[in-house]
This record gives sequence, structure tokens and C-alpha cells, in this order.
Amino acid sequence: MAILYGTQSNGETLPVLVDQFGNLLAKGIEGPPGPEGPPGVGQLPPNPYEGAILGWEDGELAWLGGSVPLPAGTYGPYTYEAGNEQLNIPQDASALVNGQQLYMSDPYGEVATVNYLTDAIKSVNGNLLTFPTDNNFDKFEVGDVVSNYTVTGCPNPAALLDGNTSTTSNSEGTVTLTSLTALTGLVEIFSEGSTGGDRYRIEANDTTTFYTPTNLTGWVSLYTATSLTELKVTRVFGDSDTPNNEQRLSAYRVNGVVLTASTITAIDDTVPSITVDGGQWLGADGSGTQGGETYVETTWSGEGSVFVGLDGAIVLRNNNKEWSNDFYVTAPEQRIAARKVAANARKLRKK
Repeated sequence: MAILYGTQSNGETLPVLVDQFGNLLAKGIEGPPGPEGPPGVGQLPPNPYEGAILGWEDGELAWLGGSVPLPAGTYGPYTYEAGNEQLNIPQDASALVNGQQLYMSDPYGEVATVNYLTDAIKSVNGNLLTFPTDNNFDKFEVGDVVSNYTVTGCPNPAALLDGNTSTTSNSEGTVTLTSLTALTGLVEIFSEGSTGGDRYRIEANDTTTFYTPTNLTGWVSLYTATSLTELKVTRVFGDSDTPNNEQRLSAYRVNGVVLTASTITAIDDTVPSITVDGGQWLGADGSGTQGGETYVETTWSGEGSVFVGLDGAIVLRNNNKEWSNDFYVTAPEQRIAARKVAANARKLRKK
């Protein structure tokens, strides 16, 4: 061992103990412990999951927001590349088979829908609707049905919303009218029934009444609505509650206005305007039909089929439509040709 002298920054020299090779033998004095810092990368919380947010909770790092275990056949959330007809996902979808059906879903695999509205209609001139901006115009296209009303429960529901009393749809039980806007006024149906002694069971907004009309042919007054959002009409035999399947309906009328469906026939985002072929619409300037719809609305719920499944993406066939970003995509259980399953299995084995 030997003693060397080292010079400090202030010029003072101090003896330092070294071995025969000049290696330092003296150790510094251990100071008090400093404050504990946050965990390093190797000390992250266990069990991370796709989309998790790292945060500080209860004095330690934690994955915040909770997780949703995706059911089998569900992928996402996705982003849709319309130009490439592709859903980008964070999982491997290589097991999907060409032609396999898909639908837009929530994280639990249930069908998901999203509603898109235009701005409030500015003015109505016949079938021309003008707007202050073209907000959400990209969600609509010519041919879209943007009816204020929906009819179910009969073979030809369009016949009840075409505004023509000469076209008839024979009911097979209960006919349901659903309106997007609450309707007020005298509710009537145009009926071509001829059997006397029958009556109607009316279920309006979950309230059930029975009505025996004096006339089963022509405009039949049912009742006066204060805020009608759903109407179920069933023609029944006499005093029984057994449906009379001979019920023939042609049209609905509320407060003297015949209810009609509406389809988009033109879109002009430079005006901006949407042209429809009917319906009841009301502009902010008071033009149009009082009680009519003040927005144009459409509902998207993506659907399509697989062209090829990849690690990180699903390329779709050209029959896909209406995918909204940040939802999930689900391939339900379905029958698939054995040859396609076998071909996909061979492809996976070659990876």
C-alpha cells in the first residue's frame, strides 16, 4: 500500500490510500438516503392490456380505466380506411376466413349503431331542404331512406308510407308505427276492411285501448294523440282479442297530414341542401310542415365480409358499408365452406 496526495478544487491536498498498482482503496463516507423515485420501466404494473392508461393511484403506478375482455370473434377498437376498405385493429385477425361475415359492435360483441344528424333545417321549399352548413353531409348518400316514420309488422310497409290510399298492405297481426318526432292531433288510418262487427286494439305509447269504429272502410278515426311516439294497431274479431288477418291498411294521417316516408334524391354540399321525395319537414324559418322533423338523421351500423384477415388489420370485400371509427368488429358464429377453412389453415401453417 502507498499514500498519494490528491488536490481538491479549492487547492487543498489530502492523502489518499492506494495499493501498489495505484488503485484507490479508501471509500467515501455514505450519506443519508435520498427520496425514493418512481419505479423504472422494469417495475411497471402487471397485466397491461390494449389501450390501457398508465397513471398514479394509491401511491403507486397502476393501469387506469379498467379493461373489457373481448369475447371470441371480436376485435378492436378499429379505425376504418375507406380508400383501402380496411379495418385497422390491435389484434391478429389471421384466423378470419375469406367471405366471413362481420358487423360493427361494442366491446361485448353486441351490434352497435351510431346516429348522425345534420344541422337544424334552415328552410323548406317543397322537397328541397337547405341548411346553414354541410355538417355530416358525408354520412348521407342518394338513395338513403331518411323517413320520419318506420312501419313494421306487415308484408309491404312501404305501402303505408307512400301517401297513396290506393296501395294496400294486408296485416298479419299488429302493425307498428314508430315516429322520430312526437306526433300530436287526431290519429287516423285508411282501412279497406269490409267485415262488420270487428274493432281495433290500439297500443299508443304503452297505453292499450279498444275502439269500435262505425265504418271499417275509408279514414277511420282512432283517437287524439298528445305526444305519440309509437302506435300499434291490431284489428280483432268482435269482442275478442284474436287478430283478424283481413285487416288492410293503406295510410296513416295525424292532424290531417298524411304520413309519408322520405328518400334522398340529391345532395348539394355547396348550397348546402338535400332533396327528398316526401316526408314532413320543418325549417327554422317556419317553412314546411308544422310538427315535421327539424333534422335529417341517418343511422350507421357497419357490416360487411372478410377479404383477408391480417395481423393488425382486416381487409374487407367490396360489400362493406357504414363503419364508424373507434367501435369494435365482430365475426359471429356462422357456417363457412370447409374448403375455405382448410385453405386458411394451410396459410397459417406456412407462417
